[in-house]
Amino acid sequence: GGRNLEVELSRLLAILSARDLYEPKFEEWHGWLQRMSKSSNCRVSSNAERALLHSKSSWLKIHDGVHLLVPGSGHHLKPSEIDADIVFVHGLNGGPFSSWCMGQEDNSNMELQQCWPTVWLAGKHPRLRLLSLEYRAKIFNWEGAQHSFPEQSAAMMKKLAAAGVGKRPVIFVAHSMGGLMVKEMMMQGSYSANEGIDEGIDSRIQDIITNTKGVAFYSTPHFGSWIASASYNLLSWRLKDTINVVLRPGPYLSELNDFFNKFSQAQQVNVISFAEAAPTPLIDLGLTALSAEVVPAESAFPGYGDLCMVEKDHIRVCKPNSKHDVAYKKLEEFIEKSLQEAGIKLDAVDTPENQ
Repeated sequence: GGRNLEVELSRLLAILSARDLYEPKFEEWHGWLQRMSKSSNCRVSSNAERALLHSKSSWLKIHDGVHLLVPGSGHHLKPSEIDADIVFVHGLNGGPFSSWCMGQEDNSNMELQQCWPTVWLAGKHPRLRLLSLEYRAKIFNWEGAQHSFPEQSAAMMKKLAAAGVGKRPVIFVAHSMGGLMVKEMMMQGSYSANEGIDEGIDSRIQDIITNTKGVAFYSTPHFGSWIASASYNLLSWRLKDTINVVLRPGPYLSELNDFFNKFSQAQQVNVISFAEAAPTPLIDLGLTALSAEVVPAESAFPGYGDLCMVEKDHIRVCKPNSKHDVAYKKLEEFIEKSLQEAGIKLDAVDTPENQ
């Protein structure tokens, strides 16, 4: 209904306003976008705020696929008021907002007060800029074509560069396959920097690589998931080839993990991994009524950094019930410690919410 129209129209205006050759008559839309930017709906407010930011700035481009988790913040056009960027990356079947929902079921029309990074993290540390990536993560062959995983990762890195990520310390927070995307982005960026490809975009991407100070993985299958090889074959459902190659244990994941191990040590990138300790009802993944650990702890721990077990299943491991939940508390400590080591002392706002 009306909400879907608001989502699509605000998204269209955000996309058009990001194009250099397109100069929309924003006077006509300005009032509507102002109202929509204050919407409680995550997508509407993010889209509307992106369009407004593009109308006020020639240097900031927040392209489709990059969302604002705190759209109302005054710091988006004032880089000096941002201490660090925290970039959230969802996994398979996830979303830029629903993956980071407070201990509740996924909600495609999610409201900002359900989004824990917005309420708890930005509530305590308003000088953090919170971005959330969105990419198409189709699982099955019948869902149609999509770009390869390396292509998607490269596209996301360019969008982050356009949004100004890399101009200050950055920490990635990733769920499931999103963690593999972060590792792939780092690997591509490091390799292209070494080979001196595409100088213009490269310097900005190199800045992202250099300024990455921490990565938090929630149930990332560093060594693959049995789902890629077992259950879908048993149920005669085929994973998309692009997904199957990424999730199946084998040389690609080994190379990726070896690279990231060396990279995190050389660049002094802190790493924390959260592992699911409860079985997932596979009906949630579109399968029959089975339960299993989708990413067992031995795959969720890459062999370096800290490990934290969370008494939740694969889908809910990144959906803490409260700010005292280990899945949130440990992340907040990790972000504060990583930034402190990078020379940034975060100012905390004391509100009843943060006691």
